[in-house]
Amino acid sequence: MKKLNTTNKIYTGILLLIILATAVKLWRYKGWERYYYSSSFSSPGSYPIYIRNGYFILEDGEIESISNSDVNDHRNMAWGDGTGNDPNRKERLPVKIVFEYASYRDELFYKDTINLPLDTIRAIFKNVKKTGVNTSLYHSPEIKRLDFVIGIANKGNVIVWLRGEKFENVLLKHKMIAKEPRGDQTYHGARLTKKAFLKEVFYIDSADREAYRKGLDKDANYIDTPSSFVKRLNNEYPY
Repeated sequence: MKKLNTTNKIYTGILLLIILATAVKLWRYKGWERYYYSSSFSSPGSYPIYIRNGYFILEDGEIESISNSDVNDHRNMAWGDGTGNDPNRKERLPVKIVFEYASYRDELFYKDTINLPLDTIRAIFKNVKKTGVNTSLYHSPEIKRLDFVIGIANKGNVIVWLRGEKFENVLLKHKMIAKEPRGDQTYHGARLTKKAFLKEVFYIDSADREAYRKGLDKDANYIDTPSSFVKRLNNEYPY
């Protein structure tokens, strides 16, 4: 009988350890503070840029990449349009943006880390079930997501939008300072000179080059221009 009691105590102790380990794992994961969202970069069609690196730093220190394919492929998108990948899992919210890019028209390089207003973001996500966008998640029921779009305008200006089904919130505006590229900032298959890097990553046709030479949108103020998303909400024709 004593042997049976000792065995039961051992099993009970193991069970308690498993429960404790599971509770700690759930606490660290903090599923109640995770959400579905997409993220992407945007730039005006008349100001081509190339994003070399861009990602979020999340609350838990993890890194989440930001979609840059539309910008880097120089698709002629309207100002503020962004097409991030559909999310496949919940993530903690972002607290910083880290990115670097090259600008075609002024041949300048920019690199910065931008702090995000986490309290504002968290407050918006609290209503995601009401204001979010419906997204199919494989064969599961639809989920609600919000969309981060990082708009990069001329003169190093940056704007960050957070959007839902029928709203857009401007999280911040930021001014980046151009700097001469260093180290791997001009890496593209190999470490290149500044001139060679710009020639390698930008594919601008002759008609666009001529339009830029003549001053197309030279003094445009995109950072203070409403996004195409807002224009569509207001039934206005987007840029």
